[in-house]
Amino acid sequence: MRAHDPEAMTAATAVLPGVIWFASAYEAAEGAGVTALLTEWNAYRALDLKKIVSLMTGNVLIDLRNVYKAEDIEGTGFDYRSVGNPTAILKAAESPHHLKAAESPHHAIEMASP
Repeated sequence: MRAHDPEAMTAATAVLPGVIWFASAYEAAEGAGVTALLTEWNAYRALDLKKIVSLMTGNVLIDLRNVYKAEDIEGTGFDYRSVGNPTAILKAAESPHHLKAAESPHHAIEMASP
C-alpha cells in the first residue's frame, strides 16, 4: 500500500511497517486504481484533483471524511464515493483513466494518519 500523510508519516511508519510512504499525495497516487481519503487535513482540501486522477491507472476516489462535495469533483474524471453522504456520489464518464480497481496493479492509496 502506498500512502501519504502531511502530519503523521513519521509516527505512522513505526506502526504500519508494510506501507510505503511518499512525500506527497501526488507521488502516493501514481499508478493507483483507487485513492482513499482517510483524513481531513487542509493539505488535502487544496489538491489538484485533475492532476491526481491523471497520475492514477484508475479513477476511483473514496472520501471517508466527506472532505469534498460533488460539485468539487465534477469535471475531474473521478468516480467519487463519499461514505455517509449518499448525495455525494459522482460517477465519471468513461475516460482514458477509467479502470476498475480490481484491474489495477495497486489496490488502494491511503492518505491517512494512524
